[in-house]
Amino acid sequence: MFHRIVIRKEDRAGQRFLWRNNPNEEPSTYEMKVIIFDSVGSSFSAQYIKNRNALEFQNKYPQAVDGIINRHYMDDYLDSVYTEEEAIRLIKEVIFIHRQGGFELRDWVCNSKEVYRHIPEELKGDEKLLQERNNLSQRILGLKWIPSSDHLAFSLNSSKMKEMISKGKNLTKRQILKIVMSLYDPLGLLAHYVIRAKILLQDIWRSGIG
Repeated sequence: MFHRIVIRKEDRAGQRFLWRNNPNEEPSTYEMKVIIFDSVGSSFSAQYIKNRNALEFQNKYPQAVDGIINRHYMDDYLDSVYTEEEAIRLIKEVIFIHRQGGFELRDWVCNSKEVYRHIPEELKGDEKLLQERNNLSQRILGLKWIPSSDHLAFSLNSSKMKEMISKGKNLTKRQILKIVMSLYDPLGLLAHYVIRAKILLQDIWRSGIG
């Protein structure tokens, strides 16, 4: 995404650097013409340009523009609609708007084979994700999404705990804490389960066990 945005010529001095292949020669001076990674303002500038480009089509494609501005996380796009027809139209509009700004969204994935069929071949994600009963998941902002069944899934790192318990060994407080905190659930969908483990941790600490 960053390398699709060109810096104005008068501002490129801020991205000037020296490069030398031969230690016996004087270094050459270069300037980056595009936004670079790890620069303080790169993320803000990229989001601004993405939104500025989208707003050019506000009157023609209002739903797609709203999605680009409000349902993007950096260069990832996540959206949902009620019908397949609406999804097909929205995807085409989002792809078109981004291309006008020099951006290209790739690896599109959805939970509908009909919608997936209308996505340009060169932009499609892995078709295996849509095959039924394979339970293959796609990472979405840290969560696991199974397109074939349209479910969110969670991974719990409990293999070590099961192994130790089966061998009659005791878990340490650190190991229990690691297991509880390994579950990434920013929406709190599993809060009614996780709270039991957190209460258990509190009880362990109160007991004074070493």
